[in-house]
Amino acid sequence: MRFGAKPPSSPTEELNPFDFNIDLSFESKFADLRFKPSYTRISNQLEFLQCTKEILKGGGQEGEIRIITETGSWLLKWMKQDEELRKVIESINDKSKIKLLLSKEKGKNNTTIQELKRMGMNIRFIPSSKHMEHMTLCMREALYFLRREKSTAISPILINDEYNLTMIRQRFEDLWNEGAEENVLADDRSS
Repeated sequence: MRFGAKPPSSPTEELNPFDFNIDLSFESKFADLRFKPSYTRISNQLEFLQCTKEILKGGGQEGEIRIITETGSWLLKWMKQDEELRKVIESINDKSKIKLLLSKEKGKNNTTIQELKRMGMNIRFIPSSKHMEHMTLCMREALYFLRREKSTAISPILINDEYNLTMIRQRFEDLWNEGAEENVLADDRSS
């Protein structure tokens, strides 16, 4: 059930793996993207969690998932806690179709990244300075929000119309193409 709050049905839904809150008074600026107003604002944490899981499960059924997040730890945590989600993601035959774009600085020497790579997920890294757009995207839907400098206020939107999805897919691919396959900071290369 996406819209309209219902009580958590499992301990997993009671946990909030994110370190931010939904703030409808916070006016989002959507980078350089010009969304048509056909998106839906997400109004609370439970709705955000449910939308994220539904998109992941939908992406698993479609065989393709795209995520921009800082560390990916919430995805790994959910896969360990939610058997249905784990099975859906494991059912994707070509794990390289699961693309995670992570923050270089946040993911340095991270066992979460090593575990996600062992699962076969395709991971690239971008500098934290470019890491303000977050999204969970499959072919039919996307959850998108901006988060600058670890702000605790976000205003996420759910996108499911073709115009906005095309724009968000292109934005993901642009950032993906800028990303590095290895998590090496410029400072590390010189030492």
